[in-house]
Amino acid sequence: MSTEQEDAIYTALKEGDSDSIEQMREEAYTADQTSPEWPPPEGWLPPRQQFDLDYQNAWIHYQADNEDPEEEREANTVTKTEEENADAPDPEPEPGTELEPAIQEGEVVE
Repeated sequence: MSTEQEDAIYTALKEGDSDSIEQMREEAYTADQTSPEWPPPEGWLPPRQQFDLDYQNAWIHYQADNEDPEEEREANTVTKTEEENADAPDPEPEPGTELEPAIQEGEVVE
């Protein structure tokens, strides 16, 4: 079961609203971190920890809904890189930057 804050973070992620997420983070990190009751109610977390947990859960949910699985992303990256490299022309050296011929074994350099 998600929290209200987790749902708000998820919505902000979907909408690309990083300002809202940062505002929620700032409010959580600057809030009083002590429990309003003693002992703290079961499952209670300080606002900072609650935000971090809600953000983590929202991010996992967002990735599951909007991104390919990691193995598929990796395979796509390899394929795209191979295609780009195959299409790229061999670079021509800039004038004056040609490499000197390699020194052969036993050759004396003065």
